[in-house]
Amino acid sequence: MHPNLYIHEKLVAQRRRELEREVAYSHLLAGQPRRRLVMVRHLMAQLGSLLVALGSRMQQLEQSQQHEHVVYHR
Repeated sequence: MHPNLYIHEKLVAQRRRELEREVAYSHLLAGQPRRRLVMVRHLMAQLGSLLVALGSRMQQLEQSQQHEHVVYHR
């Protein structure tokens, strides 16, 4: 009877680990859309900052070119 009890305990422990993994995986899947949304928002913010910096740099270049054009034609 002891070997059967031992095998039974092992099977129960194995099944418990499987169920715990399934629960952890379902929690992971449930959290993905939220994480994905956070990541998309973060990337959009970085892209926005990059575009603002690029626009500022283009304005600076345009102003310096206009200044050079004015100085050159004097």
